[in-house]
Amino acid sequence: MDREALEKSEFILELQAEQRDNPLKAATSKVKVIVDDINDNWPMFDMAEYNMTVVEHVPNGEVIMKFEAVDKDQVGHHFALCFKVGYNMFSF
Repeated sequence: MDREALEKSEFILELQAEQRDNPLKAATSKVKVIVDDINDNWPMFDMAEYNMTVVEHVPNGEVIMKFEAVDKDQVGHHFALCFKVGYNMFSF
């Protein structure tokens, strides 16, 4: 089951067991099934690559770019995204 494709994560199943030689001897029970989400999806940006130019002397704390990523794993700790800024040291 793919948790992200389901409308809900909990299901109640009703089980019935009956004796082969006497169907009048039967029992039923309910089982609650919870489909847990695993971290099976990659975060996705709206663009594959971002390019920008920043002028000198931009004040500290100034917003120079905004971007967003989404992840289909939207349950629990799998939904937390962490962004890091990196650079190629040879391009400076």
